[in-house]
Amino acid sequence: MHAFVGYFDCDFSASHKPLTLPTGPEHIPTHWKQTVFYLKDPLTVGEGERISGVLRCAPNGDNHRDLDIDISVKFNGKHSQLDAKQEYRLR
Repeated sequence: MHAFVGYFDCDFSASHKPLTLPTGPEHIPTHWKQTVFYLKDPLTVGEGERISGVLRCAPNGDNHRDLDIDISVKFNGKHSQLDAKQEYRLR
């Protein structure tokens, strides 16, 4: 495994006609697209092994249009292990 892919669905449920705007790769493209978060080192992940983690996203303190994203990952597989936090900035 080399990366995580991030995307979202936005629900407009309070409108007169509820609408969902999906941005996943299997849907019609939007201007948001998807984002790839590469790992520093690839992991060897076997069938049935579980990766857990937390993604934190917040506006950057210097530029409110940038996003600071931290991804904490825990993995203890047969062939590789990882317990780390990686930081990203989306511009």
